Amino acid sequence: MALDDIVRSAVGIANRQTAGLQGTVTHRIRTVDARGGTATASTKKRKGLIEDRTRRFQKDGVEVVSRTKLTFLSAVPVGDNDEFVLPSGETVVVLQVDKLVDPKASGGGGYLTEVWLGANDQGIKRGV
Repeated sequence: MALDDIVRSAVGIANRQTAGLQGTVTHRIRTVDARGGTATASTKKRKGLIEDRTRRFQKDGVEVVSRTKLTFLSAVPVGDNDEFVLPSGETVVVLQVDKLVDPKASGGGGYLTEVWLGANDQGIKRGV
């Protein structure tokens, strides 16, 4: 068994073992029009690990603070303009997406997807 098969299997086991810990979020998949405006193209309910975790980093030349990290133990396509509605009802925007890429997955899929979220009042340029 190759290392990538072991990682794929381990992530699958982690997904099954943490199913009771995963919360449901609403993923608003956003599109950008020719003028740079955004609109919700579709919404999906997704299950993932929701962590209260603070992280500072640069986005669009502005220091931003993420207070929530979502971990999906599967490949989930997330765009820079997407939004999530947390179980609390709070709507947050995508600040950064990290994924562990699976070399055997088509379309650049990953073993897992981490999404750092924050409020949209931090001077972030949306839809550009």
